[in-house]
Amino acid sequence: MSTANEPDLAAIARSIVDTNRFMALGTADRSGTPWVSPVWYAPASDSEFVWVSRPGSRHSRNLAERPQVAITIYDSRGPGEWAALYMAGIAQRSKTSTRRSSCSTNAAVRRA
Repeated sequence: MSTANEPDLAAIARSIVDTNRFMALGTADRSGTPWVSPVWYAPASDSEFVWVSRPGSRHSRNLAERPQVAITIYDSRGPGEWAALYMAGIAQRSKTSTRRSSCSTNAAVRRA
């Protein structure tokens, strides 16, 4: 809940998730080398996101070795304005498909 001087961060986060469809998915390989991939996502809930990736893609191979992820969804549509949702979580392969991954997250919101 926000006050007169504080933004409603939950509403900002929901707006970012609802008005965008690509996220930056950060993974790391076995040795810890980072890799960031833009992926299309669908929100499964307020704290769970689903995306579809090829099993051979670099981020999918990384997730097979290390399920920890960092995610950013950002909205920069307004000139000179932006808002972003930053998350960290654990990815897992969806039980309904061998090509889907999902991630439950903890999140923080930043706004310019």
